[in-house]
Amino acid sequence: MYFFGLILMFVLLFVVILSVMPNNRVNLFSSSGSSATWQKTTPPQPVLTTTPTTVQSNPRPDQLDLTKNYYAKLTTSRGVFTLDLFERNAPNTVANFINLANSGYYNESEFYRLIPGVMLQGGSNTSKNPSDKDPTISNPGYVIPDEINWDSLDYDEDLRLVLRSEGYSSARKVASKDIDKYMVAMASPEANSAGSQFVIILNSLTNPRVNSMRGHATVFAQVVDSTNIIDEMANLPIQNERLIEKVIIQKVEIFTK
Repeated sequence: MYFFGLILMFVLLFVVILSVMPNNRVNLFSSSGSSATWQKTTPPQPVLTTTPTTVQSNPRPDQLDLTKNYYAKLTTSRGVFTLDLFERNAPNTVANFINLANSGYYNESEFYRLIPGVMLQGGSNTSKNPSDKDPTISNPGYVIPDEINWDSLDYDEDLRLVLRSEGYSSARKVASKDIDKYMVAMASPEANSAGSQFVIILNSLTNPRVNSMRGHATVFAQVVDSTNIIDEMANLPIQNERLIEKVIIQKVEIFTK
């Protein structure tokens, strides 16, 4: 009996020692009530694929006059249409677009890519000479951070977990616009990798491929007139997602109201 008492005492002592030892394991989830939160990860650093240009590499959203509404008039080989820029919802992204437009960066570039019913893509400076470089990897020599506030868009926890696992994080101090038809968003292959390329959305969130862009592309503008031109371009023939007919962005003019 005395022997079993000694064994029981040693077992209890061992349990007490384990309970006070520090826990050095990394917890991927931390629970709060019934919900679990994915541990914040460091966004991957995108690799620059072109050499820096003379375009301003530090866009300044504080240069915007928020008492005015900013617009962009795009003159293309298929017609003219206007974008309403969301200077209050994505100020850094809008400032970047305005700087590029005013520098002539977009002039004579192409809308070169089309995924029918999903998006039309342009804004690649290298599309001016497609035999030189692949337009799909073009940027102006720098990248800008994403501006997507998950709270303002009421993202559910499942989407937030996926985005965090991919290196994305929610922006602060902005009320974001959501993906929708005729919205204009930055093209970015990974977190914080947008530069100059943009896409015009061709469908609503009921389309699964459009829906999959939520949280991955900063919405910074909307086509507000001549949407028939967008519809016409959306039906042009393609080969491997490349427009067979060249659609040239002849110039982009910024104005305010």
